[in-house]
Amino acid sequence: MPGVAVVPYGSRPFAETVLAALVANIIVLLRFPTRYSADLQYVGQFLHRTGKPAAGCFPLEFLTISQRYSLAAMETSLHRKLKELYAASPECIEVVESKYRIDAIDHDGVIVEIQHSGLGAIRKKIRQLLDDDYYVRIVKPCLQSKLVATIDPETQSILRQRKSPKKIRPIDIFRELIHFTQVYPHPQLTLELLFVDSVEIRVDTPRRGRRKQYKTLDVDLVRVPDPSEAIILATLNDLWDLLDRPKLPKRFDTQQLAEAIGEPRWFAQQIAYVLKSCGATKVCDKRGNAIVYRAA
Repeated sequence: MPGVAVVPYGSRPFAETVLAALVANIIVLLRFPTRYSADLQYVGQFLHRTGKPAAGCFPLEFLTISQRYSLAAMETSLHRKLKELYAASPECIEVVESKYRIDAIDHDGVIVEIQHSGLGAIRKKIRQLLDDDYYVRIVKPCLQSKLVATIDPETQSILRQRKSPKKIRPIDIFRELIHFTQVYPHPQLTLELLFVDSVEIRVDTPRRGRRKQYKTLDVDLVRVPDPSEAIILATLNDLWDLLDRPKLPKRFDTQQLAEAIGEPRWFAQQIAYVLKSCGATKVCDKRGNAIVYRAA
């Protein structure tokens, strides 16, 4: 595996990364000039800052409530803390390799990508890193619990809070693997399902119609998760383990798979597609309009 070069503060790749972040920030400021005019002063202060920014990024602890509006699309506290959790050192956060910005490098020199959104969004990036002979860990946060807190934008006091019914089950990763089967599995790739408890901070933004009546300021961790408790997906056997090794006949269709795992058939069809595309099963026949599979 080629050595991972940490991009030093002040270097050209680092400057390009900061410039891209500034451009994204300024675009938001231009869209909302009245509400976020104070952020222009922050951007100017950042450009003249002599000390090194934490992890080579915009440190969220320096931001006010209004500044978090404009930076919400860039990085959440949850994402930042997970990078710090997996990185070998602060210098191993936000580095550049193979023309891509990398979230972190762990103690073994393995690239770590924290991915909250769909895996399909980083398919090209991960494929290129693997082609360049890097070892990659993709950390996928799975919500165990989520607290939604609405605050007053002026006093920053909590107006109300509630528990969100939204939860992510480990088996739900199959919905995302549909768009990732060209990359997974790979001998130099591991996918880790990390269970997290989070809090989402919102402010009310009353609007007409059926649009969202709130704005998300940040998403943070309630507690620091333990990476050793993550579910590791590295081989085809791990996919079967994720399904709890369902009892299936040697030749089965998606209806039988759905009954075995206790899920609706439409979801079983997605799982069957992933298993086939990854090489865990093979198509062996048809039963009417239903495709019949067998374990590879």
